[in-house]
Amino acid sequence: LHTAAALMIALSDNTATDALIAVVGRDAVEALSLRNRLFLTTREFFALKNPANSDALAAFRSGDLAAQRQVLVDLESAPLPPASLFDGDPVALDVEWFFSTRELCALMAEARAQPLMQVNPGVANPEDWETISFKGGSEPGVLNLTTALTAPDGRTYCVSATWNDPAQRLDETALSLLYSGLLQTLSAPPQESQ
Repeated sequence: LHTAAALMIALSDNTATDALIAVVGRDAVEALSLRNRLFLTTREFFALKNPANSDALAAFRSGDLAAQRQVLVDLESAPLPPASLFDGDPVALDVEWFFSTRELCALMAEARAQPLMQVNPGVANPEDWETISFKGGSEPGVLNLTTALTAPDGRTYCVSATWNDPAQRLDETALSLLYSGLLQTLSAPPQESQ
């Protein structure tokens, strides 16, 4: 479990994520993620996004919760798309996990002290911070960076940025540079007023 969690957090490993969802259970994950009903596994994402499964995607989009559950059962043996599908434009961005910035920072507040959350600092400079807890995620048209930070003087922050564009790939470098600049600004010691 520790290895799977490390891979999920530090590398966004999809197989590890799905293994943990299977162990914890969909209902338990949904209890922490009220806007994600059903909470999909990454395999379910990919199967729904596969153009070869377009009928399943249409049924999932139009169905109620019971119908959606049946679609997921039917998808258990459905083919996955080639990885090259995600080299191009965004694909079915309504099939995703949805969290607000406040929700992401609330979850990060609960998890930030876990050593596994501090394996990958994201774009934060480890020399500027006492602790850095990071989780990000992306696919064509979607990018999220969420970081909980503790400054050497004890100030704490949660910085989360999400960029979505259903029509085109994102310039991930542009958002990463803006985000990194914001973190750098926050790391500077507060100026005393004169």
